[in-house]
Amino acid sequence: MFPPGFYIPDEVPPSVGDGTVEIDPAALEKLRKELVDAAELLESGKFRDLELADNAFGGRPSATELGHEHRTAHRIIADTIAGVTSDLWGYRDGVQQFETGMTTVDDVAAADLQKEQAAVEALAGASTLNDGENSYHNSQRNNLSDQPDVTPATGAPEGGSDAGSEDGGA
Repeated sequence: MFPPGFYIPDEVPPSVGDGTVEIDPAALEKLRKELVDAAELLESGKFRDLELADNAFGGRPSATELGHEHRTAHRIIADTIAGVTSDLWGYRDGVQQFETGMTTVDDVAAADLQKEQAAVEALAGASTLNDGENSYHNSQRNNLSDQPDVTPATGAPEGGSDAGSEDGGA
């Protein structure tokens, strides 16, 4: 068990160079178990069950007052223990939510990376499309093959004219 006081981990959680946190499932399970054990131990204690008679410290007025103050202090400590127990359960739940959240983040990040990869692949594939040029050449072949007096590469009539010259018509 841990000594009384605030618990501060001995070491910062290990991280990869990019700042990601490495999660040790075994360490988280151990922490959850220790939190449950501590909370159950405090809950099972009989500290709150103290019954103290008015004359437990004697019959004098000062003894009766001491008994009253003792019961008051006891209730305060019992309420504090109940609060600590609640904290332990809450911290255990927080550890569980952390682990679940980190797993979800990893899954979402992996899915996002897959979507990004698919998007990049789609863009790369789309950048190689050449349907316009292919359609142009196919149309030339199909439509100009019926006209033997037209050059398929330029669409200009064979044998020269004003429309086509040796310098490409310009």
